[in-house]
Amino acid sequence: MIPPATIPEPIWKTVPTEAQAAISALVGSLEQRIAELEAENAELRRRREQLEHELQKIHQRKKHTQKGRNDPKATRADRRRKEHRKHPGSFRPEPPPGTKFTEHDVRPQQCSHCGAKDLEPTGQFEDHFVADIPEPKIEWHRYRRHVYRCRCCEQTCQGRGDLELPGSHIGPRARLLTCYSRAHLGISLGKTQNLLHDFFGRTVSRAGLLGQLHWGGQLFAPVVEELLELLRQSPVVQGEKPAGASTARPPGPGASAILVWPCF
Repeated sequence: MIPPATIPEPIWKTVPTEAQAAISALVGSLEQRIAELEAENAELRRRREQLEHELQKIHQRKKHTQKGRNDPKATRADRRRKEHRKHPGSFRPEPPPGTKFTEHDVRPQQCSHCGAKDLEPTGQFEDHFVADIPEPKIEWHRYRRHVYRCRCCEQTCQGRGDLELPGSHIGPRARLLTCYSRAHLGISLGKTQNLLHDFFGRTVSRAGLLGQLHWGGQLFAPVVEELLELLRQSPVVQGEKPAGASTARPPGPGASAILVWPCF
């Protein structure tokens, strides 16, 4: 077995074979770790130099701006131009690998320079990625509830689907959209009614929307009560009072004020 570079060969020959294998593996792992740390250190140094360069550019901009402000007769530069922007700009990252695309092949009908229609393909193309929301549409679900007979009591029974709401013809996602629009976004019931009709083609009465809000209030009531209990147990509760919030003071001497948002 070849000895490591840091161990002299005469000493290496006196080491047993099993120990040589263990030492070689340990030295190899240490050398690999040293290489990783050196690469990480080089990357940190590069980032530090880049930050120092950016900081220097910011200081130069400040000096130039203050100099122009102190001189009232100086001509002010147009800050909307690209060379005067203080931010590098941001671009949306490309879609992650494995994304399913709706393909669109865009081919020119005429030359954009001279207007001629005698074009020939070059085999080159440019991809333009656009993120859009899917077309809103109603999704119909049919829960076929099979009737079974109990062999013990001779009575018939039926099951219930995971997302099936007994006695309701509006699904849970549509109900949650109503609760989100009214309670979180603050949209009125009339506008929520228009939202469901214009985007999804579903007509729901105002009374039906009120029933959905009541359903949402009962659904989230345990969570709200748990949050209120955590606030009551907190020694100090402070915060700005937003629009539409009411102040509730729990019983007891010296109790702190709690801000309660009317959700449902």
